[in-house]
Formats: sequence, structure tokens, C-alpha cells
Amino acid sequence: MSTLILHHIDDEITTHLQLNATKHHCSIEDEVNRIPQQALFPNKSKKKLGSHLHQQIITLSSDTALELPKRSLPRPVPNFLEELE
Repeated sequence: MSTLILHHIDDEITTHLQLNATKHHCSIEDEVNRIPQQALFPNKSKKKLGSHLHQQIITLSSDTALELPKRSLPRPVPNFLEELE
């Protein structure tokens, strides 16, 4: 990995980088690295497992109508005293 040194960055940009890094739970370096990656490779998504599963479930639920099973009354409570007599 290469090293990039930037000079004369506006305070406003630095502040926004810090805020975005905090929002994304990462360091400022990671945030600065993430921005050009998104700009240069917009189709390359780094979705995590939960996002992929959520998308599949949404697709499945919109394509398939699932039948709910019929509900029945609960079983009666057993009387253990009758069995002892």
C-alpha cells in the first residue's frame, strides 16, 4: 500500500472528515481511504453478510407468498394427580 501525504487541507474539510469517520466508526485514515474508493469504484460494494442476507430475504418475501399454518387451541393441562390414583 502506498503512502499519500496531503498538505494545506482546509480546517472545514478536516472537521467533516472527523465527523464522517466517527459516524462510520473508523479512523480518519480509513475515512480518507474510503472516499476515493467509492468515487473510483462505485459498483464495488463492501456489503457485509447481514446486508446480503437482508437483501435476499426482501427479494424472497416479495416474490413468494407463504401460507401461514392454521392455529389450534392449546392442549389441555395434564392432571398428574389423576394418574397417581
